[in-house]
Amino acid sequence: MDAPKKSKSMGVRGRLLLAFLLISMFALVAAASGLYSLSQVGGALNKITEQRVPEALSWLELSRRVESVVRAAPALLVVKTDRARMDVSNEIALQVEELEPFLQRGRSYETEEEKTATADVVKFVTDVTENLVSLDKLVNKRLSIAVLKDKRIRDLSSANIVAQRMLSPGERILGAQIADWSRNQQKAKANPSSKEKLDLVNSIIGLIPQQRAALLVDSIHNDLLKIADADTPERIDVLTFPLKKSLQELYEVSLIVSKRAKRRLAKQVAMLEGLTVGSNSLSLIRKNELAVIAQAEKLLAVNVRLSRFLTNRVRFLVDRAKSDTEKANLQAAGIQTLNRNILIAIAALSLVSSFLIVWLYVGRNLIARLTALSNSMLAIAGGNLRTPLPEPGSDDEIGRMTESLVVFRDTAIEVEENNLRDVETARRRLIDAIENSSEGFAFFDPDDRLVLCNTRYKEPFIMTRVNQGSNSVVVVSGL
Repeated sequence: MDAPKKSKSMGVRGRLLLAFLLISMFALVAAASGLYSLSQVGGALNKITEQRVPEALSWLELSRRVESVVRAAPALLVVKTDRARMDVSNEIALQVEELEPFLQRGRSYETEEEKTATADVVKFVTDVTENLVSLDKLVNKRLSIAVLKDKRIRDLSSANIVAQRMLSPGERILGAQIADWSRNQQKAKANPSSKEKLDLVNSIIGLIPQQRAALLVDSIHNDLLKIADADTPERIDVLTFPLKKSLQELYEVSLIVSKRAKRRLAKQVAMLEGLTVGSNSLSLIRKNELAVIAQAEKLLAVNVRLSRFLTNRVRFLVDRAKSDTEKANLQAAGIQTLNRNILIAIAALSLVSSFLIVWLYVGRNLIARLTALSNSMLAIAGGNLRTPLPEPGSDDEIGRMTESLVVFRDTAIEVEENNLRDVETARRRLIDAIENSSEGFAFFDPDDRLVLCNTRYKEPFIMTRVNQGSNSVVVVSGL
C-alpha cells in the first residue's frame, strides 16, 4: 500500500520537479566547485601577497640595512675627536634601532630549516650590535690613548727644544772660538803652544760632549717620532733597540759635560728616558693604540663576516619564499585546471541529463502517452467508440486521464448499446403494429424507394399515397 501512495505522490509534476532538481544539483556542484577553487586560489594569493612576499621583502630590507650599518662602522676608526665619535656612534645606533621592527615581525615558517635560518639571522644581528658597542668602546679607548700620545709627543718636543736650547750656545761658542783661533794662528805661527791655543783646545775638549749630546737628543727625538707613527709592534721593537742605545750613550755623555749643563741635561735625559721606556713611554702607548686598532679592525672583520652569513641566511629564506610562491602559483593553477575540468564535466553531464530527460522521459513517455491519449480522444469524439486506448501505465496524471477516458468510452458504449436496444425494441413494436394492421402499409424514402411494408401490402390492393415531409406513406386498401 505504501508504494502506490509514494508513486501517486510523485506524479508527472513530482518527477519533472525531481528531474529539474537533479539538473539544478549539477549547477550547485559547479557553484561549490567554483567557490572551492576561488577559496583555494584566494588562499594561495593570500599566502603570496600577505605572507611570503612581505617576508621576503622584509628580509631583503633587513639585510640591506645591516650591510649599511657594517659599512658605516669603519667611520668610527677615523674620527679624531670624542665629539665626532659620538656623532658617528649615535648615527649607527639609530640605524641599529631601525632593525628592531624587522626582527620583531611575525613569521609563518613551519619547517625546521626556516626556523633555524630565522634564529641565525636574529643571532647575527645581535652579534653585530654587540660588536658595534664594543667597537665604540675601543674607539673611545683609542681616542684616550691618542690624547695621551699627543701629550707625550708634546713633552718630547718640549724636551728636545729645551735640550737644543741648552746645548746650542756651546756650539756657537765653539764655532766662534775656532774662527778666532784661525785668525790668531795666522798672526802667531811661530808660537804653536801659545796660551790662546791651549784655551781653544780646552774649550773644544769641553764642548765636544755637549755637541754629541745635542746630536743624540736630536736622534732620540726623531726615533721617538718614528715610534709614534709606527704601523706595527714589530717596527716599534726594531726602533726601540737603537733608541735605548742612544739613550744610554746620552746618559753617559751627560756625566761628562760641564757642571753647569750637567744638571739641566740630566733632567732632559730623565724625561727622554720616560718617553722611551716605562708605562707612559711612547712605544708602549703606540703599542696599546695599535692593539686597540687591531681589535677594532678584528671586530669590523667579524661584522663583515656576520653580514655575509646574514646575507646567505636571508638569501636562503628569500629562496624559500620564492619556492613557496612558485608552489602556491602551481597549486592555484592546478586547482583552476581541476575546477575547469569539473565545470566542463558538470556542463556535459547537465546537457546529457537534460537530453536524456527530454528524450527518454518527456519525449518517449510523457509526449508519447499524451499523443496516444489525444488521438484516442479525437477518435472517440469522432464517434469511433471502439478505438483502442493506451494503457494507463502508471498511476500518474496521464494514467488517471487514460483511466477516465476508458470510463468515459465504456459509458458511451453502454449508452449507445442501450439506445440501440431501445430503437430495436421500438422498431419491433412498429413492425408488429404494421403487420397487425388490416390494411397494407409501405414506407418510401424521398427517392421513392421502399423502406418498409407489411404483408398486407403485398396482396392486391388499392394504393393511397400519403406524403409526410420528405417521405411518403402508402396506404393500401384490399379489394
